[in-house]
Amino acid sequence: MTDQEKLKFARAITDRLPAPEEIRDDWGMFIFDTVLPNGVWSRKGLGQRDRSLITVAALTALHRPNELRLHVG
Repeated sequence: MTDQEKLKFARAITDRLPAPEEIRDDWGMFIFDTVLPNGVWSRKGLGQRDRSLITVAALTALHRPNELRLHVG
């Protein structure tokens, strides 16, 4: 994936979340590089379904409606 494609994907995530404009692209790239697709979501041990369930449960408990919308959708 090219850097331009990564940035486009990262912006699709950060556009849905409240983030200051000054850090939006850096934050999106951080999320992409550490969580998706070669980050924690690709580790062995739990399937994608279980990771999603845990994420939804944690976001619900922490009352993070913006982030929850991303995962439920």
